[in-house]
Amino acid sequence: MADKENTYVVHGAYIQCNMGLRQSRLVLRQTHGVFLRNIAQINEKDCIGTTNIIDFCGCISAENPKTIEMAKKISEKITEDTGESFDSQVEDIFCNGSIGSVKTMECAGQCIPQIISSSWDEVKDGVLTEGKKPVRGTATLKCLYGGVITIELTGQPEG
Repeated sequence: MADKENTYVVHGAYIQCNMGLRQSRLVLRQTHGVFLRNIAQINEKDCIGTTNIIDFCGCISAENPKTIEMAKKISEKITEDTGESFDSQVEDIFCNGSIGSVKTMECAGQCIPQIISSSWDEVKDGVLTEGKKPVRGTATLKCLYGGVITIELTGQPEG
């Protein structure tokens, strides 16, 4: 298998977010007309959340309002079941440490990728597809909620 730095990314590539619960896929809703091994090629602007980035099932970022909402629901349910309030302890109960300066939640909220990157950060210079550069396998994107999306497998078949 070629190293990811020298491999172009295609439709169906496996991607991962460090705040997501599972791997996902990178998709093209419409081809740019360029194919590698009969699979549509991804370009630098194919980075739109929910259009090109299929969700990661759930999000553990404490910056995601859906995760915070889920933590509150769990807190309310426990208070209802036990009769004891532990709102002041929610952070200690649901936070499992930190990744850099970002707290991560042990509970997960809905993942709706909110991509803040304007394009994939690793592209092949000197080659253009409809005026845009193709994406390399080492490229990343950033999510509004602190997630970093990486390409796990470029989608190109081996061999």
